[in-house]
This record gives sequence, C-alpha cells and structure tokens, in this order.
Amino acid sequence: MTPAKLTPIVIEQVLERLSRGDTMTSIAKDMDFHVSAWTQLRKRDDAVRIAHDQAIQAGCDAMLEECLAIADRRPDNIVNMDEEGNVTSKRIDQGYVAWAKNRVETRLKLLALWDPARFGSKAADTNVTVNIATNDQVARIGKELRLLRREAKIIEGEAK
Repeated sequence: MTPAKLTPIVIEQVLERLSRGDTMTSIAKDMDFHVSAWTQLRKRDDAVRIAHDQAIQAGCDAMLEECLAIADRRPDNIVNMDEEGNVTSKRIDQGYVAWAKNRVETRLKLLALWDPARFGSKAADTNVTVNIATNDQVARIGKELRLLRREAKIIEGEAK
C-alpha cells in the first residue's frame, strides 16, 4: 500500500523531477513527504524502483548537460570608465569564473557519488603493480631467451 502522500500522480511527478536532476531531498520537501517514505516504496514496488533508477540516470545526464552549459557561458566583462564615461579597460569577472567553476565541480562530484560506474574516477579503481628487475635478473632472462631461441631453431631444423 502506498502512503497517502505518494499517490500515482505524485510518484509520476517525483520521477519526472528526478529525471531533470532534482535531488530527492528537495523534491520531498517541496511535495511534503519524507524521503524515507519514498525509500520504503522503492523497496516494496519493483516498478517504482526500476523507474527511479532510470530517472536517476536521466537526471545525471541532465546535470552533466547543465555542467556544460555553465562552463560554456562566457563570463561578463568588468568595464572601468574614467570620469567622462570613456571606457578605460575591460577584464573578465574572475569572481564569476570562480563561482562557475565551483558550480561545475560540485555537480561533477555529486555525479561521481550518485553514479560511480559512469562518473567516478577510473584512476581510483585501477590497481597497478610494478615489478622492478635487478641487473642480474635481466641478465638471467636474456640468457634464457637466447637458449629458447636456439632450441626453437633446432626444432625448426628438425621439422624441415
């Protein structure tokens, strides 16, 4: 049974907002229900769980597009003028640049937390083992390779 506040219409609206990139907390607050009610519904109803997961993926894509829009927006210029109103200099608003950078980085970090398989750091998931050979080991391996080549030539000669 669905809690009274999570009617089919509300569920549809929640899924639509999730697919736009809204957070579950902000949706629940705006629509006056508790996040745990949604969590319980997802656990009980496979269709809601599947739709929720699909909406989250679409929301991540929407947030990624938002990051591109933020990054692509040209910052305003700060214009300095003299007492007569003549432009003396123009420069990019560095405060806006820093703010936009912070907005993009925050969204990318959230995406990495929400969907690490798609947006997480690949470097963090990679283990690299480096073996360092000594000069003696390199010499021994070289000797073994020469012996193997000789044996291969002998076998080739017997095969002909």
